[in-house]
Amino acid sequence: MDTRLTITQRKALQIIRDDPGVRPREFARAMWPDSPGWKRFVQCGPKGSHQGGGMYRAGGAYMGKLARLADPPLIARTYSGRFDTGYRLTTAGYKALRED
Repeated sequence: MDTRLTITQRKALQIIRDDPGVRPREFARAMWPDSPGWKRFVQCGPKGSHQGGGMYRAGGAYMGKLARLADPPLIARTYSGRFDTGYRLTTAGYKALRED
């Protein structure tokens, strides 16, 4: 596998390496702490809203992109029984961080 990582991809993999089991909300907070998206309100439910919800989606989307970036995948979702416990680096992810 010859995966050349961009600076952003490397930062994302380091965040996941340092916090195994990270979920999209915590990932987005670590990846983009100063983004103006944290101040925006998004709708949640028919009569509710909350601040920063779009950032959770951005974090989840970026993690999904990382999971599909290479074969074998650099990150993978982990489960405890039937419950999702977040994302972790795979062996290929650790190798990609060491290669650059």
